[in-house]
Amino acid sequence: MNYFKERFKKITKGDWIIIAFMTAIAAFALYMTISFTISISKGLTLFGDSTNNGSGLETGPASAADISILVLYWILTVAVLALDVFFVFFKKPNDKKPVRREIVDGKTVIVEEKENENGQK
Repeated sequence: MNYFKERFKKITKGDWIIIAFMTAIAAFALYMTISFTISISKGLTLFGDSTNNGSGLETGPASAADISILVLYWILTVAVLALDVFFVFFKKPNDKKPVRREIVDGKTVIVEEKENENGQK
């Protein structure tokens, strides 16, 4: 358990933002795929039927387009959930700080900041 606490402390703010948005997208996608699946199981079409000229509910067997869109949504939802789990539990935290470089006499020089006696840079 302590491993996860340390891991969550090392996650950067940018990664937390990505995780939050991916979790929100995954939750919405899961809601949509479940509602699409329930609609098809009740015999309703997802996108309508061009042969229905009346104003009633469009019922009938699911078309190939409905089923292929439903399968695509399920695949994308599972992919987003897997990516979200990867970012939270498996992605290695980036501890490296950017290297500062300057050009001196036409050559690139890496600038290192050194601490003085007071601990200031």
